[in-house]
Amino acid sequence: MKVTLEVGHGPYMDRDGSTGFEEGASGNGTTEYKEVTVMANITSRILRAQGYQVNVLDPTDLLEAMGSYAEDSDVFVSMHLNAFNGRTQGTEVLIHRNGTDEDYRFAGVLQDELVDTLRLNDRGVKRQGLAVLLGVPLSVRAACLTESYFIDAVNASTARRYTEMAAEAIAVGIDRYAASIGKQPAEAELSPSPSPSPSPSPKPKPTKTLSLVNVAKYYKGLPHQKAALEWLQDQASEQVMIEFTRRWRQQ
Repeated sequence: MKVTLEVGHGPYMDRDGSTGFEEGASGNGTTEYKEVTVMANITSRILRAQGYQVNVLDPTDLLEAMGSYAEDSDVFVSMHLNAFNGRTQGTEVLIHRNGTDEDYRFAGVLQDELVDTLRLNDRGVKRQGLAVLLGVPLSVRAACLTESYFIDAVNASTARRYTEMAAEAIAVGIDRYAASIGKQPAEAELSPSPSPSPSPSPKPKPTKTLSLVNVAKYYKGLPHQKAALEWLQDQASEQVMIEFTRRWRQQ
């Protein structure tokens, strides 16, 4: 079982080459980017200890690399936090508006674990036109985006406690989902290693050179469908384009 976790927000580069940094939603003494970075690290550590192969994608990775890193994964989770009016609180998990039944099932497992662990309002599983999920390769079995809690409704210490609890809940949810589909951790991770300190696997090199970092920035200000089709036409094989067009027309 191979897992890809994506850290929401952070460094980005626009199409014109300009760079910036997005902290995401702001809390009382912390930010979304700080918390989801911690969350991804905890979740990955738990899953790796159980034998799962885990990629953690930071927004500094190039856009086309997201596909390269995630294409052989079974599941993809983009980690985010919500914000609204400083009072609203709750947990929700999002899938793309054209998400599959498997996306919905996977999201439901994570939502159940997050709600049971955090004990916050259950805001359910929702569909939205999320650019980051649109960029996930079709080879990935299931993909979703977690909004574990509202960061603007808690102070920094409570936020960190929720972050740690959410990280553990997501790890449990992924393990539970893996069991439900009969997927065990990758054999390579379960076998004894001949080396006491194995070096990490090198990141695959992207097949194309782009000046894009954050997929959300790429779509900013563009009609969603047109931008998605243009990007896929440039990046995807003919077989993938045919399948994508078929799914898109079913919306």
